[in-house]
Amino acid sequence: MTGKLASLAPIALALAACTVSTSGAQCDGDENCQTGQRCVGAAAGAPGSCQACTLPCPAGLTCGTGSGGQEVCVCPLAGPVYYADAVGGSAAGSTNPPTGAQSPPACRFKSLQDALAAASAPGSVVKATGASSTSMTFSVSGTLSVSPQVTLTSDAPACAAGKACTHLYAIAGSSAASTLIRLGAGATLSEFEVQGGSSAANAVETNCGSNSGTVTILDVKVGGSSKTGVYHSGACPLLLQASTITGAADSGIILDASSNAISATLTGNVVTKNNATSTHFISGSGYRAGGGMVVTSGATSNAVVLAAHGNQFAGNYKDQVLVFVGGNVSLAGGADPSACTGTPVMSNYVGCYDTTSSPAGVGVSASAVGVDASWNQWPRDPPVSGTDYVGPVTAGSACTAGSTCPSP
Repeated sequence: MTGKLASLAPIALALAACTVSTSGAQCDGDENCQTGQRCVGAAAGAPGSCQACTLPCPAGLTCGTGSGGQEVCVCPLAGPVYYADAVGGSAAGSTNPPTGAQSPPACRFKSLQDALAAASAPGSVVKATGASSTSMTFSVSGTLSVSPQVTLTSDAPACAAGKACTHLYAIAGSSAASTLIRLGAGATLSEFEVQGGSSAANAVETNCGSNSGTVTILDVKVGGSSKTGVYHSGACPLLLQASTITGAADSGIILDASSNAISATLTGNVVTKNNATSTHFISGSGYRAGGGMVVTSGATSNAVVLAAHGNQFAGNYKDQVLVFVGGNVSLAGGADPSACTGTPVMSNYVGCYDTTSSPAGVGVSASAVGVDASWNQWPRDPPVSGTDYVGPVTAGSACTAGSTCPSP
């Protein structure tokens, strides 16, 4: 063999090796074997070997190895997307345990806790499915922990930004005083209604510590009973978008920089009908509380980087937004009148004040060095100090007055 034929011989042999059957190859589990094979004889510290299956399995199932080493029909392996179905799915302890495969339905996880336990690797997705015209509720006892860089979502269609809609899938908490959903750095929560179960615990909170990676909350309705609807602290940025926050006992949103500097971007959200119990001292106005959103750095001077556009803070108990930080904070809808009329509208709406509390609620109260709240929409144009805002708030440049109160 000479010339080109000789030079091609090693390549031909390599390609042939790729097609050799792996039957008899070493394995630690069925996942190491090809389709139509299972791992036989594997034990702790000792590998088994891949062997051809002989058991015919129903459509959607595949052969595997049972707890006693016998050949059984099992759910196919899943990932990186793991499906959850509160009605058609199976419990983790079932005879044929679910893997999170989409089909057949019995291979989906019945509980979100079990699905999230399987989907712990970065880039994994847990997706609720199985609801059509009838809504589906996942009941949760304790805390749903979404690992860093993991997404918890559903196959429901997205709601229009800033518009009320019915979510097909709900996550319902118990009366236990524990956070319902905790999001790690880089995690995403989308397309759910979150129904808090305890006024002593937060419905959704970030848990990123010193880790980076933006936490995203998209198209979520947070309601039910909770202490705070969305609580954010830690080094990772927060993106809260196209969501509705309502019914919280102590502020719809809290941005807490008391331990470290924080960053948050809020766009197209409706924050309404939230209560307020925690108070903060506002110089010249005394102790005040904010039912819509509280931005605080406590006794520190940690920075708060905030971008808020197209949100509605209205109809909350006491003040709509309270800022208690040691530095400047921006609530500006934009830099010029285009914030009021562009597509999308960038200005925030602040209104529908609580006139029953004492002191009477305002749109924005601030103890910060300076809060830029320009180019937003208020009940008056221009907004009036002492009626629409208190403290060092810049609000003179405003959009045309509005008075429409949102509904959750």
